[in-house]
Parts: sequence; structure tokens; C-alpha cells
Amino acid sequence: MLVPPIYPKDAEERKVEGNVELHIHITTMGTVDQVLVIKSSGWDSMDKAAMKAAQKTLFRPAVKGGEHVPMWINYHIQFALNKAR
Repeated sequence: MLVPPIYPKDAEERKVEGNVELHIHITTMGTVDQVLVIKSSGWDSMDKAAMKAAQKTLFRPAVKGGEHVPMWINYHIQFALNKAR
């Protein structure tokens, strides 16, 4: 599970909600070294908040043949006002 993103103040003040789809590269250590937005919310501040949360997340590394391997995952983040703070 990703570290929860911080709802951007500009979006919260304007009562804007949105969804961001990320493509996240997880290293053999479980850290995130690349994050790409594959579907934008339409709000730069939401996209950046989602990316920042992903970069702070530590995952359990994937295992193949008994060895940790890097992998890409897709992750969806929803910004909804009823979930903010």
C-alpha cells in the first residue's frame, strides 16, 4: 500500500477531486526509483502529490527463482474530498 498522498491545498480549496494512474518501478530492495504518470488527474498538483507519495513508499520486493527482482506495477490513486484529512 502506498504512503497516503497529501491532498493538494489548491484542489481542496476548489473542491476538486480526481484520479491519478501511476506506473511505478520497484527495485530489488523494495524502494521506488521511477514513477510515471500514465493517466493524469488533470491537476498538476494532484499528479505531483501522487508521485511524491509513491516515491516515499517501501514495497516488498518481487521474488523470482528465489531472488529479488525489480518490477513495474500500475497503481491508482483517488483524490476524494470525503477522504481528505
